[in-house]
Amino acid sequence: MRELPRRIVLGLAWLGAGALLAFGAAGIVAGVDHVPGPVRPELTYAGDGAMGPALDRGVGELAGIAADVESLGLTGRRALSAMVTSDEALLDVLIADGGVTASAIEDRAALVRRDLSTLPLLGSDAELRIGADVRARHARLLEALDRTAELEESWAVLTGGSIAATRMTALLEGHDAAAFAATEAGRAGAYDVALSRLDEAEADIASATELRDRLANTIDTTTLDEWLRRNGAYDAALRGLYTAFRDADGRVTQEVRDAVAAELAAREQLPEDTSGLIIIVAEIGRGGANQAVIQIEQSRALLAAALEVLAE
Repeated sequence: MRELPRRIVLGLAWLGAGALLAFGAAGIVAGVDHVPGPVRPELTYAGDGAMGPALDRGVGELAGIAADVESLGLTGRRALSAMVTSDEALLDVLIADGGVTASAIEDRAALVRRDLSTLPLLGSDAELRIGADVRARHARLLEALDRTAELEESWAVLTGGSIAATRMTALLEGHDAAAFAATEAGRAGAYDVALSRLDEAEADIASATELRDRLANTIDTTTLDEWLRRNGAYDAALRGLYTAFRDADGRVTQEVRDAVAAELAAREQLPEDTSGLIIIVAEIGRGGANQAVIQIEQSRALLAAALEVLAE
C-alpha cells in the first residue's frame, strides 16, 4: 500500500516537470516568431538618424520648388492679362520666362527625386532598418515631387492658347482695318481699290475661320462664329455694292438699288463696337491658357499642403 502514494507523488512530479517544459518551449517559439521590426524604435534608431538629414534636405528643396511653382503661377496670370489686353510684347517675354521656369522646376524635382530614391538604407529590408514614421515621410516627399511632373506640359498648353489668342486678335483687327480702308476707297469712288482691300479683309476672315476650326475642340466658339458670320456677310455685301457701282458707271440701276439695300441690311447686323474681340480672346484663353494656370495653381496648393504635413 505504501507503493501507491509513492507512485502518485512521482506522477505529479513528472506532470509538473512536463508543464514547465511546455511553457518554456512556448516562450522559445514566441521569441523566435517575434521578428524585430518598426514597432521597436530602438532597433531602427540608427537608420532613422541616418535618414533624417537626407529627408530634411529634401524638404528644403521641396520648399524651394514650391516657391518656383508659385512664381510660375504668377507669371501665368500676368500672361493671361497681357493676352486679354493684346500686349504682345509683354506676352512674349512672359511666355519665355515661364517656359524657363517650368523646365527648371521639373529638372530640379527630378534631381531631388533621384537622390531620395537612391538612399543607401532603402531596400527590401527597409522595414527592419527604418521606422514607419520616417518611411512615411520619405513617401510623402516623393508624392509631393510628383505634383511637378506636368508643369512643363501645362505651360506648353498656356503658350499654345496665348499664341492662338494673339493670332486670332491680329486676324480680326487686320480684317477691320482692311474693311475700313475698303469703305474709304468706295466713298472716294475708287471701286477697284475698294475691291482689292476687300480681298485682304476676306483673306483675314478665311484664316480666322481655319484657326477657329482648330480651336473648336477646346473652346466655346459661339461668339467667334457669330462675329465671323456677320462680318463675312458685310464683306460680301460691300463687294456686291462696289461691283454694282463700278459696272453701273454712274447710272442708278436695279442692281445698284438691290446692292444698296443689301449693304444697309448687313451693316445693321454688325456689332456696335469691337468689345466682342475681348470676349473672343477671353474664350480662347479659357480653352487652353486659363486651364493651364488652374493646373499650376492646383500643383502649388498641393505642394503647400504637403510641406505643411512634412513640417509637422
